[in-house]
Amino acid sequence: MNCIPMSFLENKTVLITGATSGIGRAAAIAIASQGAQIIILARNSEKAEQLLAELPGNGHLFFLCNMLSIGEIKSVSERIKLSVSKLDILINNAGTWFSERQLTAEGQERTFVVNYLSYLQLSLQIKDLLLKSQHPQIINTTSFYHKQSFNVNDIQMQHGYSMSKAYALSKLYVILITRELARRWQADQIVVNCFDPGSVDSNFGRGQGGWIKPLLRLQKLLFGKKPLAGAKPLIHLSSSIPDLAVNGQYFQDTHVAEPSKSAQNDLHAAQLWDYSIELLQKINTSVP
Repeated sequence: MNCIPMSFLENKTVLITGATSGIGRAAAIAIASQGAQIIILARNSEKAEQLLAELPGNGHLFFLCNMLSIGEIKSVSERIKLSVSKLDILINNAGTWFSERQLTAEGQERTFVVNYLSYLQLSLQIKDLLLKSQHPQIINTTSFYHKQSFNVNDIQMQHGYSMSKAYALSKLYVILITRELARRWQADQIVVNCFDPGSVDSNFGRGQGGWIKPLLRLQKLLFGKKPLAGAKPLIHLSSSIPDLAVNGQYFQDTHVAEPSKSAQNDLHAAQLWDYSIELLQKINTSVP
């Protein structure tokens, strides 16, 4: 990655999910301060409007979208295409966890949808706009907490659900699909990377409960970074010229790092792709 002056982001259009709090909010403000137009996807209109008012510059946009709904992501993507002529950077940053296994209205496990499947759906739906950029890139948020085994026969944890494992698996899936998208879209010159923000002192997962909540509170107190520090790799990637030689990579801080062995398994990435595409096709064909 070749870092260049801040003017690189001047007149760039950046779409970001999970921008109303934490590292997403910090990144949105930092990127806007470098001259980019920010498009926010969020389900909380009040928080989104507050962020819009704080963003430096003009022309920023907000679209209401619940990342639990694949259908809503499809619909909002069509509205975005009518509002902007190109997209330079897509930042998939939405994330949460749930103490109990419950399904969305479309019949899918919630953590799987918000933390992973929404990333793939938005990337696919918005690809046409990325292709109109001179330097298109996708940046996905993952976590060091991704170290789980991949089971192609139980991708959505129908058996033995736990909040922590569902979260960890979703982050494993993000790394795998980052690698797969980078491979598939290299000919289109779309660079796809992911990053680990580390342990961040933010509102992430607040209100979800579960036995792990007090442990997370202690971890954040002892080791948690401020959101801007957690957003450092995201800001670095956004303000750097995308390099096809650094594609499908996992970043910690501002450097390429090595994820778990399972996260580097190309067969697992291909299996996850096949499963996800079949699932999305099924859901998308049922959306008006």
